Amino acid sequence: MYTLEQLQQKNLKELKKIGWQLNVLPEGDKRCRQNWIDALVGIQPPLLKLLETSPGVVHEAPNTMHEAPMESADSIEVQRQEPPIESKFG
Repeated sequence: MYTLEQLQQKNLKELKKIGWQLNVLPEGDKRCRQNWIDALVGIQPPLLKLLETSPGVVHEAPNTMHEAPMESADSIEVQRQEPPIESKFG
């Protein structure tokens, strides 16, 4: 969120850039700096911007060197297959 003082220090080009980033357009003449300031004062930044700039939890990638060992051939169960059903119609 921009304060009135922050916006008053910016030129028209900077105000327009902020307006486009926040998806805010002034009412009336878009060539007037004060219209942009009035439109931008107190506007909350989009949630995505807040998420991008806020500190988050860092997740570590799993360590592939310490994964569970593969099952040995002795412990693998083999399922018995049923014989195919024969058709009377050929």
